[in-house]
Amino acid sequence: MEFADTHPKGGMVAGVVRIEVLEPLPGVEEHVLYWGGNPHEKLGNYRPLATRPVPETPEEPWLLEFKSARVPPAATHFVLLVRDAQDQEYPLASLPLLDFGVPEQKAENIRFRKDELSGDLLKGMVRVKRAWNERDVKRYVVYWGDGPDRVLRKRRNVGTFPKRDWWGSLWSGMRAPFKTQDYLLSIEETVPPEAKYLLVYTRNDEGQMSLGVSTSLGIDKPVKENTVELRFTNAEQEAGRISGKVKLVRTKPETGSAVYSVYWAQDAQTRLEGVPPLTEFEIQGFRDGLKAREMLVSSPDATERQLQVTREGGLLRKLGYTIPDRSRIPKGATHLLVLRQQKLWFQKTVDRRQGRVLASVPIIPTEQLRTIRKLPDPVILGVSPESDPALAATEDEPAVRRWRDREYRGLGLGMTFSGVTGIALHYHYNLAASWQLQGMLDYTGKGVAGLFGALKLVDEQLKSGTDSVSKSGGTFEVSRTMVSGSLRWFIPEFLTFGLAENLYFGLVIGGASATLNYDNSVATYPNPTRYQHQASANFGFMGLDMGWQGTENYFLEIALMPVAKFADKDSFEETSIPDERALMSSFAGAKTQREYVKTGWTATKNPTRVMVSVGVAF
Repeated sequence: MEFADTHPKGGMVAGVVRIEVLEPLPGVEEHVLYWGGNPHEKLGNYRPLATRPVPETPEEPWLLEFKSARVPPAATHFVLLVRDAQDQEYPLASLPLLDFGVPEQKAENIRFRKDELSGDLLKGMVRVKRAWNERDVKRYVVYWGDGPDRVLRKRRNVGTFPKRDWWGSLWSGMRAPFKTQDYLLSIEETVPPEAKYLLVYTRNDEGQMSLGVSTSLGIDKPVKENTVELRFTNAEQEAGRISGKVKLVRTKPETGSAVYSVYWAQDAQTRLEGVPPLTEFEIQGFRDGLKAREMLVSSPDATERQLQVTREGGLLRKLGYTIPDRSRIPKGATHLLVLRQQKLWFQKTVDRRQGRVLASVPIIPTEQLRTIRKLPDPVILGVSPESDPALAATEDEPAVRRWRDREYRGLGLGMTFSGVTGIALHYHYNLAASWQLQGMLDYTGKGVAGLFGALKLVDEQLKSGTDSVSKSGGTFEVSRTMVSGSLRWFIPEFLTFGLAENLYFGLVIGGASATLNYDNSVATYPNPTRYQHQASANFGFMGLDMGWQGTENYFLEIALMPVAKFADKDSFEETSIPDERALMSSFAGAKTQREYVKTGWTATKNPTRVMVSVGVAF
């Protein structure tokens, strides 16, 4: 069986299911395809998706095309059954349904720690290891299961919890080297009698992934004594017909009133929905003096309608019901099973909530059982990369690229070096393992200059100009803010001969705003002359973005961004800055203030940068 969904929306499927039954099967007349809620288990009472007679040549493929078909809630598999001449169905194979719009990644692991088990009340801690890539995951759902891949659909789930939001992911990423990123779910629940496993699945707004992971509960439940036995032999030989005596054998007396209901069932544990019970027996327990006795209050069988009261010993051991000759078997029924509801002495009505299945018996005639040859055990078919493009995309991927999928966001802080030294805050988002978007805010100003001055990192050009002005009692301040966005492509490993997997090459575009504030006096004769000038510049820039970026949690990044300016608007006027050579014949300095300020302003407007930063990926 093969299927690849081509519908872009979750909850809808489109594509072709290809089925090949490679060997002829004895006694099989039809192949039937159903939606499944578990491997080899039909989903509810949904009709077959398709049916075909067994072809003459087993090699003939069965092709079924879906055109925007809606997927029923809780459908996780395609289930292929075979049908014999008596309309009995047997599972042959199951294929997980990988819906295109639902999460593509399952949780990596689930573990359970049992703290206390009091009766059926279980307390403990569930630990879920997050999906490798949570990009399309919204939440995780934990279920009870009676097998490592079988969810108890009729039981409510154990718990649901969302994936971490942006801030939660950032905080978790910052603590990742020191603390696990697993999700923890504390439970205090009544354990269903048939539950043996916990299973976790990923889900988003469009649906739930059909594949999950499981862990054993590790609970040794005491074996419950079988207090009821159901006996039946079908006397009819005609297909679809039934008759005979149904016998209910009991070994334990009632303490109040109880109703035993015999239902038609699609297997040994699942009653047939929408079909009334075949028969019911109501038993009333009471005390006659010091003796415990029982009486049969009602029964649909005419031979049992008279009131029956037990003698000393207190137990109605055998109850019976006769199915009339040539009664029709409901479609899909293969078994009879018995359920029990109880009414205690202080209750006025019977509690209609049904407990576990007490006993079951097949309804296929003995002669038919002897003639049906054994079919192969049903199999769960794997999903190949050809059937699921997402699997093919990650097969044999280098570890570095897989980490870019896992930690697809990053926040960093660093320094930029150009005409002036600045501080940069940047955030990146990985579109895929090889493509990344990055936004950056770069600022330099008075506060930043003071910080870098203490670190001996102030640019000499700007520093000398500032010192030249300040020594004469004036001020010269510049600031610059740059906002940019980059699209980066990480170079494949084979192009670097395996030497580097972190090199990238891309394009950057952005805009910048710069300001200048100058205030100083020049000792001219006969009175000092004061000069003040404020200027601003706005410009765009575009160019290359190339460098190296680390992966896996905390990372180092080194980037070179050679760019060119465009749309430059500048209000700077160099004549507003004094030129000592023209004003003072005795000036003997290396540079005038005009030259210093002009050089510093040119450096401030230089958008080409080198960035060195550290950050955290999350």
